[in-house]
Amino acid sequence: MARKNDREENSGRACGKRKENNKVLILTNGIDSEKNYFDILKAKTRSPYSIKIEFQNGDPTQVFEKAVQLRSKYNHIWCVFDLDDFFDQGKIEPVFSKVKKYPNISIACS
Repeated sequence: MARKNDREENSGRACGKRKENNKVLILTNGIDSEKNYFDILKAKTRSPYSIKIEFQNGDPTQVFEKAVQLRSKYNHIWCVFDLDDFFDQGKIEPVFSKVKKYPNISIACS
């Protein structure tokens, strides 16, 4: 009987598909700069995370509300806001107070 290769049995390396348990969503209201930047970054880097980048039309509050709806599907969600049109309108302050309630949602502004 042929002897099995010990190296194959005891390599210590995981075989098969990568686990998809680290799912991250980047939700942004900036379709040009922000979404394109994250798409390029994702394509050029290797990550242990399964990252999805999605455009959400609307002001920061609408983007955040979408993140709250989707929070059970992801380990972490980043809301990235393009504030060019919303900073002076007072649309970001309510999001800063609400985000504290959701430990798996973070916000970033550009």
